[in-house]
Amino acid sequence: MSDRDRLREELDWWFVEIGVTESGGEKERAALEAGFRMLEVGHPYEEALEASKRRWQVEEGTS
Repeated sequence: MSDRDRLREELDWWFVEIGVTESGGEKERAALEAGFRMLEVGHPYEEALEASKRRWQVEEGTS
């Protein structure tokens, strides 16, 4: 499984854990894209995952 696939899967589970009911919305896509960009420039998977979570929190207004 690629890091992109892992990131997508982990975020899907995280969204369920925090109670997001509309998977695939704009905020979720923005979070996923933030992580993908981190991976593209060479950051480790763990940093990309954290960047995705932070981006979602910023979009949601919870950070």
